[in-house]
Amino acid sequence: MEYVERSYRNKIKISDLKTFNVSIKETDLWVSAADNLKKETEDLVHDIRYKLENYIRTHHDFLTTLESYPDDPYAPGI
Repeated sequence: MEYVERSYRNKIKISDLKTFNVSIKETDLWVSAADNLKKETEDLVHDIRYKLENYIRTHHDFLTTLESYPDDPYAPGI
């Protein structure tokens, strides 16, 4: 997939918040927070992606379905 510049992000000016980008695989977040939480956000994204990617390995339809996925007690709680 080709990267598309998110030019709208340059228009956001929040002087009293720390703003940072976290981009891991398909996840691309633009975050504004009272403190620089980049490391914590990266850790959270890695954890969530790990859980989702593991679930997808055993539930292949989850990745491509365009409909609501059936409730599954073994699905990650995110």
